[in-house]
Amino acid sequence: YNNMANILDDQGKLEKALTMHQKALDIRLKALGSDHADTAASYNNIASVLQNQGKLQEALTMHQKALDIRLKALGSDHIHTAASYCHMTLILKKQGKLEEASVMGQKALDIFLQIHGPDHPHTVYSLELMESIGAERS
Repeated sequence: YNNMANILDDQGKLEKALTMHQKALDIRLKALGSDHADTAASYNNIASVLQNQGKLQEALTMHQKALDIRLKALGSDHIHTAASYCHMTLILKKQGKLEEASVMGQKALDIFLQIHGPDHPHTVYSLELMESIGAERS
């Protein structure tokens, strides 16, 4: 279901993509449970579609669910945990919640630095995101 949902999302068929991601989530919840990293990935996928639909608060809620699971299942210094922080940073920035975005963004940046070092594209992107938040806060 996820692969089909990703294709539908790329085609701009967001409602259909959301339905497919929801089916994938339902399967993962039944098969793997609510605390599995793959379940977190499904929440992340749903959040991405919601964000593409402009439903930022709903997307943020789904990303928070993904983050909560990833913190339990993978730990606070895992790359997927950093990705969750980064996704939430983007939404909070779009919502104008710059203080919260800064906190989330710093957590993502710290993990990316620890895992990848300063020159990796994820680290560079995260640093640029933090700089843009800083510029908006000034």
